[in-house]
Amino acid sequence: MEFTNKDEYEQFLKSPDNKDKLIVIDFYADWCGPCRKIKPAFRKLAAKFTDVVFAKIDVDEAEAIAEAENVEVMPTFVFYKNGNKLHSFSGSNEKDLEEKIKELK
Repeated sequence: MEFTNKDEYEQFLKSPDNKDKLIVIDFYADWCGPCRKIKPAFRKLAAKFTDVVFAKIDVDEAEAIAEAENVEVMPTFVFYKNGNKLHSFSGSNEKDLEEKIKELK
């Protein structure tokens, strides 16, 4: 799932379909080397954690969303549950990403 429209993104975060589910959002850029490095791991984690919602946002296509989330470097991962931002971190460490998902879900 990918978003470029800020209103759609905000509705998605508060959607009843996502109630009590952890949402993990990958803010990336196509030109970003670390983003390309973690892309396969993000897909693998999405397949592994089927009870977690995974989404991606291209910062070049959705500047307003990236700005609202204070994304300054890529990749940045933002974690939400029930419309509330729980955590965010930057970097392409697959182990750190998986551990944070386990902790927050």
